[in-house]
Amino acid sequence: MSDANQKTDPFLVAAKHGHTETVRILLQSGASLNRNLDAALVLSAEHGHTETVRLLLKHKANVHACSDWNAFPDAALRDAAKHGHAETVRVLLEAKADVRSSSPYDGLPDFSLRGAAQLGYIETVRVLLEHKADVHAGDARDFQDAALRWAAASGNTNMVRLLLEYKANVHACGARELPERILLQTIQIGHIAVAELLLNECGMVGAMYVPFDFVASHLCVTRPRVVVDNVARCMRLARRPDSILHGLFDTTKSGSTPYNTLFHHLQMVRKSWMNVVSLVSCCCCTDLCELILHYV
Repeated sequence: MSDANQKTDPFLVAAKHGHTETVRILLQSGASLNRNLDAALVLSAEHGHTETVRLLLKHKANVHACSDWNAFPDAALRDAAKHGHAETVRVLLEAKADVRSSSPYDGLPDFSLRGAAQLGYIETVRVLLEHKADVHAGDARDFQDAALRWAAASGNTNMVRLLLEYKANVHACGARELPERILLQTIQIGHIAVAELLLNECGMVGAMYVPFDFVASHLCVTRPRVVVDNVARCMRLARRPDSILHGLFDTTKSGSTPYNTLFHHLQMVRKSWMNVVSLVSCCCCTDLCELILHYV
């Protein structure tokens, strides 16, 4: 299916632009060959024209058809998923498209799920999971649960929550990577809300073996604004809340974070004077203690 055919063949043009009645008339006139029928299905699915897709499937278009540029089947499903056309994806799956069809790029299964999760199409991902897509599908780097990794890396809390509902593995990692790679990567990027969700999912808030304190302290240096804006959440997640404050205090000394900005946020953390006293008691930095008491 060349670009020229897409622009000049009336049948393909009508399918691409979702002119369902025109497609119906052309089908009744016998204007399409079987090859054009499959090409029209791929084009209409890519652009999310669900009614046109239904019509073409009714006229025996092959739901497993390849595209012209690769030999991998189920091109219509892959194209609909990567553009976020959830209803079109549902129609194709109900017509028995293979939800686990392989990627033309790495040859691995469940490309539709991985692609939709990476691009943030929540409803499309939901439809694929409802039809038994493998939530643990890996990518070319031998990383399991690639969909969760992409969603967490992009900071998409709702997508992460959906994948966790379908039992995505928070502990997934590549063959040569440390456990908790998804979690550590999420913290390093600065998506603290997603990190909290992941930590709560695996019951590791404040756990000794999760180096949230260390990574967040490093984040204080590399991206202090992220930590300042999420200081309440960071302190809630840390095993030692004072480690977060120490990291931010160091940035105030270097001029990266103004004192008043940091402690304006800290005021929102405090629920009672007792909390402040407890926090001060675990701090080993005299200057930091004085600042906490002064600003809070």
